[in-house]
Amino acid sequence: MQENLSFPEQFLDSIFKIETYRYFYRRSLGRAIFYLFCASIILAGIGGIPFLVEIHAEINEFVETITKNMPELELRNGELSVDAPMPHIVFEADDLIFVIDTTGQTDQSIMDQYESGILITKHELYFKQNRFETMHYKFSAISAGPAITRNDFVRWLPLLKLTTVFIMGIGFIVYFCGKLISALIVAAGGVVLESAAGCKIGFGNLYKLSIYALTLPMIMQTVLTLIQINTLLFSPFYYGIALLYLYRALTAIGQENADKPYRE
Repeated sequence: MQENLSFPEQFLDSIFKIETYRYFYRRSLGRAIFYLFCASIILAGIGGIPFLVEIHAEINEFVETITKNMPELELRNGELSVDAPMPHIVFEADDLIFVIDTTGQTDQSIMDQYESGILITKHELYFKQNRFETMHYKFSAISAGPAITRNDFVRWLPLLKLTTVFIMGIGFIVYFCGKLISALIVAAGGVVLESAAGCKIGFGNLYKLSIYALTLPMIMQTVLTLIQINTLLFSPFYYGIALLYLYRALTAIGQENADKPYRE
């Protein structure tokens, strides 16, 4: 077998050619993790399409609604003046509210029933990120700068769409770390399979092979995500398929070692 398989070849062979696991066995752990990194980029990207489309649509709706409902305002010398009846609700949804009130009659409690929210008063801005954390900004911190008007605010709103890129980055990190942990779980099961297959290769090599054994389960998980089926119900099959591949890989490596023992 050639000693430098391309990524597509590794990807397909990890599913269809068990003997290729002998090649994976000789490769370093770092190369295996890089393989998982590349596979995660592809599969997380594909699986995340419906979520990203939904998020992008929600951000567009948020930006359009705020642009439509934002009153004339001016922030000058640390004080906000607004030409609209108070309190003014700029945006409201089931889990989010955006309120402006420069009269001092509205406080943070207006956001209590919402998962997140924004309250702007005459001198301050409150940003509720979730039910446990609310950030607080004083306009006096930017009082020395130029005045900010409605036009400025509306011009900056499209920058919110960049949050999609941030969400993609965080989503990939979570996905990749999750697969590293999944490989660890499969490798732990492989400790038992070593005896059944009659092939002792050590935990480091088990972990390395487990990464490749996850290829088909990861593909199946991505498909289920795309058709919006709960992947938690798939977990027993996910790990069962990976363990089956790992067992067959151990059998193949054990046979090779019996015929021609591998030496470093």
